[in-house]
Amino acid sequence: MKKWVSLAAILLVAGFVILNTGCVPTEYPPVENLNYEVVNDKDGNYGGGIKVTWSAPADADPDEYIVSVDDEDQVAVTVLEDYVYTPGVEIEVFAVYGDEKSTGNPTIEFKTVETKDFHVWSVLDPLPGHPSGFGFNVANGSVTSYSVAKENEDNWPKIDYYIADDGGPVLAAPMDHIPSLNNKGSAASEEATDYDALEIVKPKGNYSTQRKLEINAVYGLWLDEENDSDPTGDFFGKLQVSNIDGYDVTLRVALQLEPGLRWVIVTD
Repeated sequence: MKKWVSLAAILLVAGFVILNTGCVPTEYPPVENLNYEVVNDKDGNYGGGIKVTWSAPADADPDEYIVSVDDEDQVAVTVLEDYVYTPGVEIEVFAVYGDEKSTGNPTIEFKTVETKDFHVWSVLDPLPGHPSGFGFNVANGSVTSYSVAKENEDNWPKIDYYIADDGGPVLAAPMDHIPSLNNKGSAASEEATDYDALEIVKPKGNYSTQRKLEINAVYGLWLDEENDSDPTGDFFGKLQVSNIDGYDVTLRVALQLEPGLRWVIVTD
């Protein structure tokens, strides 16, 4: 009779823990103090990799650690750091005890925010309601169009690109406008791949402040805020031209919210 009472008490306590914490107690504690920094890729180009660091679980002694990128495990390590060179959205670090992984692990997310069917117009468009410039809010990835007309000069500092015209629409840096809209050196690369398949844009050395736009073509974006060719702290994204109808250019754009990181994977 006493054994049944003890078992009932144990089950009652376990049920209380599950109901109040939302998880089953585990004997495999996770890593602590998970951190990261943007680093070079394997070829020495900044913005293509992530260095991940962590602390060992409190009061536990794991055999090794595994960094997982979008549920794909890398090779196990026995130190408290690892490098990720494969673009991903979510990074998780497991402490490994024998054949068991820790649960309740902290994660890192690298979010790329997309905007579809975004319209801007060439500077040659005579209609004042058709803005030719656009700029990103790097805090949330949203994009807004702005007029480059002189009477809207108060908005010029917000512009990252504008649509120039050289026998057709050209994606251009605001500093190239006459008069200059601002001093940003925003640039674009040509990316010879499908927009959805593009996971990392090209590194420094592949960008120009003016790129002629073609329907369905894909471009990398580099928001060089200081116009100093130093990508540290700048923002990267990608752009596809969905349609060109006269002066009207329809864009699909995405911005990576992590400064300096060239990964541009879009998830639903």
